[in-house]
Amino acid sequence: MPLNLTPPLALRLFINHLMLISIHSLSPGSYRFNMHLVTRHIWLFPLVMRLFFLILMLLFPPPSFPTSTRSLPTTSHIPLLNGQADFSAWHDGIKALIRNLGGFGHVASLADPVPPDRPDMVPSFPPALTPTSSPEEHLACTRWWDLDNTIEHVLLARLGSSARMVLPEDGSDRTAL
Repeated sequence: MPLNLTPPLALRLFINHLMLISIHSLSPGSYRFNMHLVTRHIWLFPLVMRLFFLILMLLFPPPSFPTSTRSLPTTSHIPLLNGQADFSAWHDGIKALIRNLGGFGHVASLADPVPPDRPDMVPSFPPALTPTSSPEEHLACTRWWDLDNTIEHVLLARLGSSARMVLPEDGSDRTAL
């Protein structure tokens, strides 16, 4: 029957083994710490610990979390926004790309009227997660934030330096600006 060791138990057994190596028995029932043995083999400790933790990592790998593989869209076809004269062309390019990505809900305002034939223009909010949320709900939340980050990239990528200067730098966690 194989021994089922959890990382804390394996670590405790390993440390106990190291302690037993450094304790020298003089007579039955009495123990004395053998400093000569410790100083003679102290250089082995870092090597043994690295090997031990490498084995632990192989036996108990850390959990992996899903990462986004979505690439950001190209925005080079959108004119650079430097001032009022550039706004109309910039706005048309941004709107077309956001519509193509299906991300109008990330920039829609609650105050904007939503035409009945345009459900894609309803404001979108991140899904609320709870400790009991299912993996599907976590995946939906990840996808929502991926699209939100993409829409933010679309909005910011073609801003000129003068337009960037008027953006707030409060670092708030707003969605798609």
